[in-house]
Amino acid sequence: MGTPAKTMPEKEPVPPASTPPPRDDFRSHLSRRHDPRFRMFVILALVVLVIAGIFVFILQKVITARQRPYAAGEESMIGNVGSVRERLDPSGMVFVNGALWQATSTSGPLPVDTRVAVVAVNGLHLKVEALQSKSDGSPTVEGRQAASS
Repeated sequence: MGTPAKTMPEKEPVPPASTPPPRDDFRSHLSRRHDPRFRMFVILALVVLVIAGIFVFILQKVITARQRPYAAGEESMIGNVGSVRERLDPSGMVFVNGALWQATSTSGPLPVDTRVAVVAVNGLHLKVEALQSKSDGSPTVEGRQAASS
């Protein structure tokens, strides 16, 4: 009976395939930056962040615009502040909301560059009152200030 069992020589253990190769020098970790796939990932991430930022900015503007009250017609002009462009004695021209308007002063003659507030609108003709600064520097309408005193 005498045939001895054959023994196999022991093999060296094989490292798992997922283990990264050992690094030889300090520059080996920099090679990833030069990999085209890594560069594409960085570029793609930056593009996505820029597009997301633009989207958030536009969405914010849309939301604030929708929350603002609707203003159109004559009632939207009342309370706007402008300046006298042609002496009001009692009628002349004022500059309000980026346009020149014919206006009549309800607070007497007003010189050029006087700040005025619109108190009424009659077609394309405005009725305005002079603004007067309070002691704290905020403007008030002269006629309304006199009425409240």
